[in-house]
Amino acid sequence: MRVSVLRIFSSDRLDNCVRYAALAGAFVFFFQCAIITSYAANFPFWDEWTLADTLRKYLSGSLSINDIFAQHNEHNVAVVRLLCLLVFSLMGNTWHPLASMVVSASLVAVLAGVWIWTIGRLGLLNWWTALSCVCLVSPVQYENMISGFQTAFYAMMLAVAGGACALALIHRLTRFLVVASLACVFVAAFSLASGLVLSLIFSVGLLLIALREAGSMRELVRSRHLVMNLGFALVGVVLIAWLFFANYRMLPVNRTSNVSLLAYFLTALSFPFVKSVVDTPLQIKVISSILIWGPVVAIIPVLLRNWRSVFEFRTLLLLSSIAAFVIGFIILITFGRGDPFISPRYGTVLVWSSMLGLLALAVGVRLMEAFRSRAVRRVAVLLCNIWVIALLSANVTAALASFDDMRRYAEWRLAMRDATLALLATSEAALDTSLFPDREKLRGWLSDPVIQSIMPFEMSYMLPGQWTIVEGNAWTLNGEFPAQTGKTPFFRLGSWSGNDVHTGTLVVHLSPIREQYLVLPVSGYPTHPGNLLALEVMDGDNQKQTLVYTGVDPRERWDMWIVDVQLFRGRTAQIVAIDKSQDRWLAVGAPRQISFWQLAVESLVENIVPIASVVFFAVVAICFYEWHGFRS
Repeated sequence: MRVSVLRIFSSDRLDNCVRYAALAGAFVFFFQCAIITSYAANFPFWDEWTLADTLRKYLSGSLSINDIFAQHNEHNVAVVRLLCLLVFSLMGNTWHPLASMVVSASLVAVLAGVWIWTIGRLGLLNWWTALSCVCLVSPVQYENMISGFQTAFYAMMLAVAGGACALALIHRLTRFLVVASLACVFVAAFSLASGLVLSLIFSVGLLLIALREAGSMRELVRSRHLVMNLGFALVGVVLIAWLFFANYRMLPVNRTSNVSLLAYFLTALSFPFVKSVVDTPLQIKVISSILIWGPVVAIIPVLLRNWRSVFEFRTLLLLSSIAAFVIGFIILITFGRGDPFISPRYGTVLVWSSMLGLLALAVGVRLMEAFRSRAVRRVAVLLCNIWVIALLSANVTAALASFDDMRRYAEWRLAMRDATLALLATSEAALDTSLFPDREKLRGWLSDPVIQSIMPFEMSYMLPGQWTIVEGNAWTLNGEFPAQTGKTPFFRLGSWSGNDVHTGTLVVHLSPIREQYLVLPVSGYPTHPGNLLALEVMDGDNQKQTLVYTGVDPRERWDMWIVDVQLFRGRTAQIVAIDKSQDRWLAVGAPRQISFWQLAVESLVENIVPIASVVFFAVVAICFYEWHGFRS
């Protein structure tokens, strides 16, 4: 019998948990993509430059398993390297940090969906546990949201929370649960070093599951099935630890300030309400810590006391696993960092403190159903709701306050980008600045022809010899009319340069044509009398074919000229831009040669906000609309 796909998604057939999980995932993906579009730049930043070696070896065919699992500072970022290689391949062997940020948004979307689906299955889904997903995209973690390299944090937390959800939902020691737990431990450990803590947490969780299933320690020892599964888990954890520490070099712990360990620990506990370690009074830190962690600390002993019950045991596994990881993470950064403030990059982990607090309050309301006194139950539920409102309000306030910090951070990243672009243009620029983690390595990467060939196209055209001013005084870097709309390219040459009377000719050189399309950012008045914008393709006998831009003048906004050049593959070409007009100007950005699929992927990345909004509202419609016409 033929079944319509739409019937599968009709609201009377779709499970509520799946519906809410899809909504949560679509919302967080849309929100994080909006932040990426507004604040991020397609530019390798800080630690991300170390991926240049990985990409170079990948292109040369010399990339080995040792390179993938090589140590990075105190971490082993094999997962980040693998994700970078995946994005690199999808983007047509072009380094595209912006696409890696979209991958981070996708990981957050999956995490939100798994979280909502799990608490729905546990019967804990209410208005505040649903809103807890807002914490996942709180701008307090802005450093990770607008950096491609920071997929490490999102991959780690997906492994932590996803594994905890698996423990809670399966709650029996099956081979599948053991394999899933080991996979989560592997991803967490090879995202960030703190992910190794998960191996201990999940080992204890699997042991508790086996002990509850057996009934006693004596019966557990007698159960061949349980012992074998526990042994398999132990061997897996040992192998992961061996792989991590093989050729590992311990780095000295260098705390960057003399702040008190207790002060830093309390500040991390109360994040995001408190961020400064030294400027915030102790009383504020204690009150904030109680607001966040009070419900968790209060509910876990209750769950432990009744751990033989299915609901209490499953909830205990979920709540205590994530809470133990967050506390372990806080201890590690307390001893390893000790900065006078809590870095926003730790926010991706620390926002789970508030999410666990909201979950603990939902568990408390569920357990209050056992109260005999109706009046007591009502008062207790009212107090829980007041606590929830205070917790959510404080999180929203902290998120709104972070937008200013995120804007300043984005401006600082742009300043670093400009300094790096200046270094590309001349090897003597920006060498006396402390903007880069290692100036000599950076200079080596930037001067490497292989790295130059894969750099984001906006950077590659800053290299010497990529463009030539044939005549006149018109063409300058960033010389377009300043009042521009549309997406402004990083690299651009304009003929306005202060006023309309400048004239001149520019030639932008292209590598031999190898892809189907040539895409050129254009602004100004290329079809105005006296102006010309053309693509010149060279033949073997010094003849050339000229394709002239004949579209609508973009005027004071940036547009794209897309030319199908598949018939000219293998030939050399150049862009010629001429300004002979006394009252009009034109500007061009860095040209790109791309395939059809790369054009489609880049269009997806560049238009991710409207696309994500369409997806979000489509999911809303699918989840809530009654498909009357498709009912049997």
